[in-house]
Amino acid sequence: MISSVVCARLGRTVSSNRRTLAASSVLSHPFRTFSSEAVATAPVTSTRHVHPPRPIGEIPSYLSSLNIPPEKFTPGKAFQLINDRVTNGQLASRNEFLAICNTSRPESLKDATVIYKALIKLRRCNGHVFVGYEGTAAVEGMIRSCTPVERPKMSMEKMKQKKMDRAGFLVEAVLDKDTTLYTCITDEDYEKVVKFVYEATTYYVPPAADQPAEADEAEEVEEAAEEPTEELGYHAKLKLTKSQRTPLQILTDQTKETFRMMVQRASPKPTNRMTKRAARKYNRHAMQTTPPNSEAVRLVVQLCLVAGDLDGAEELVEFYHHILRKNVDAGVLDTIAEAQRLKLAEEEAVIAAAAGVQRLLEEEAAEAQRLLEEQEAEALRLKEEEEAEAQRLLEEEKAAAQLLLEEEAAEAQRFLEGEKAAAQLLLKEEAAEAQRLLEEEAEALNAKEEAVAEVQTNKTVDTDSNTSDSDS
Repeated sequence: MISSVVCARLGRTVSSNRRTLAASSVLSHPFRTFSSEAVATAPVTSTRHVHPPRPIGEIPSYLSSLNIPPEKFTPGKAFQLINDRVTNGQLASRNEFLAICNTSRPESLKDATVIYKALIKLRRCNGHVFVGYEGTAAVEGMIRSCTPVERPKMSMEKMKQKKMDRAGFLVEAVLDKDTTLYTCITDEDYEKVVKFVYEATTYYVPPAADQPAEADEAEEVEEAAEEPTEELGYHAKLKLTKSQRTPLQILTDQTKETFRMMVQRASPKPTNRMTKRAARKYNRHAMQTTPPNSEAVRLVVQLCLVAGDLDGAEELVEFYHHILRKNVDAGVLDTIAEAQRLKLAEEEAVIAAAAGVQRLLEEEAAEAQRLLEEQEAEALRLKEEEEAEAQRLLEEEKAAAQLLLEEEAAEAQRFLEGEKAAAQLLLKEEAAEAQRLLEEEAEALNAKEEAVAEVQTNKTVDTDSNTSDSDS
């Protein structure tokens, strides 16, 4: 068995136009399949003693030596045993990792998580460099454990949610560079991953009974017309947080990133924009250099179209052509062209719907304006009628007051005339009484004068008599 220090110092050479596995790459891990001729020709840079390699069939498996019953042999139990050994500084073989992957149980997300952890643990602590068949076993094991089984009591919405969550877990496993799956899986394995994600996103969920599919089409048209027709740019999309994006958009973005990684690994210079340290790490673990096959490209493009990301699909096709200097299949281009045509038709429909809604809004505004004018005219007419009624009542009250004043004036005049007549009558009576009194006084005076005259006469007579008597 070769020392791990020697294995770490043995590297892999990369040609400028094509990536081929050199003779030294077979010694990058102690349990990689190699031959004695390769050992004789490989340049050994370490001064330590290099043990002769063993054939793959003679490598002892720690798990097989434990004699674990088949019914108790689970990926979790196997990983626990291997983890203890790896933690103590011992090395794990490829057969032990394959045992973890091949014994994963259906619909057991725990087993898929165990494979995910085993990929990271063996690469980090075991110096493990995964090869193609190990990546295939890991992908198949995780897909088997991530595939949910439909049950009679499980609703279709819950089944779709479970499919979406597990598809996100599988894509995250490929996207995580600590697992190095993107460097060891084949194009067929990547096709299986993308197919699993596409089936999860296109899982049909029938509409609810209280919300029929054809109902409220007018409301949907109005909502579509109210939404802005311009789509977000690339940089604006990057600023969207996970809370602002739907799970389908998040899953689509992750799948697009894995597609870029798979295309980038097939480029002539995949480490062109890497640092030296990252490039050495990549070259040490890069086992597969095949790009995504035509079916995987078609499924990724279909996934972008399902998520409504036509710009993303076009960007992936351009990226594929820019990196690999070749075009995708004509069927994919036809699909994108059909999607563009449908998008253009939808935009025209949205514009027409917006114009219709605008026309309806203008008609409603005109109707509202007309009603408002009618209400204002009616209010003005009622106001004029009220003012005329108030003027009439005021005139009637004024006339009544004038009549009352005239009656009061006439009554006062009549009263004054009565008073005047009474006063005149009283004056007449007083004048008559005074005249009577004056006449009585005159009569009394006359009588008095007559009496005085009589007295005077009598006195004169007496005087005369007396004179006569004296004369006599």
